[in-house]
Amino acid sequence: MASPVGEDSYTSVRLLELSDRLHDARHSVIISTHDGELALSWADHVSLMCQGVLIVEGSPEIVFSEEQNLRDGHLAQSIVPSAYMRLRELGALSKDVPAPRTAAHLTELVASHAGTGGVEQVERLAEQYGDMASSA
Repeated sequence: MASPVGEDSYTSVRLLELSDRLHDARHSVIISTHDGELALSWADHVSLMCQGVLIVEGSPEIVFSEEQNLRDGHLAQSIVPSAYMRLRELGALSKDVPAPRTAAHLTELVASHAGTGGVEQVERLAEQYGDMASSA
């Protein structure tokens, strides 16, 4: 199906619910979309293309967290993988922690690592993002 996010929000939700039911019934569902957030949170496997050329395919966590893939696909990194990578750089999340697919999952990861300084790192990261947003 074409991207369900081009529809109104009610229709988008209904289309994704239908897609989930089909997937749960062991049917393959293929969605073509320009919405990286949707692909990251929903897909089991993604194929990133640019001008009809396949750039990379694989798990959405890997495809959307590799900066080279994003550059080649002319995509901006979404906030979830961006925050995840920054938290790893700051040491708030160890490199063995799997990449989250949704903001809710990222929040759970940070909460579960709060004892290792995660909360303080997230607060600093939030301040940095706030500074970047206000200067834009």
